[in-house]
Amino acid sequence: LKDLASFPIGIAVSNTDSPGTNILTSVPEQTVAEQHFNQMTAGNIMKMSYLHPNLNTFTFTDADAFVAYAKSKNIAVH
Repeated sequence: LKDLASFPIGIAVSNTDSPGTNILTSVPEQTVAEQHFNQMTAGNIMKMSYLHPNLNTFTFTDADAFVAYAKSKNIAVH
């Protein structure tokens, strides 16, 4: 579908779930995302409670890994 549409086709994914549903570790998840979609949205890891869990505490590790993966596959991040 992504090759036929004139607009982005997106999927919501996670990289903090169990290995079977983690976009960074699950080959089936990667295959579906890479084959059918050209835009990804982070499931939870870019929400404030994950990025800024406590006062003066910022955690970008999971978000950075998500963006790096998308960028390496030429998939836009929404």
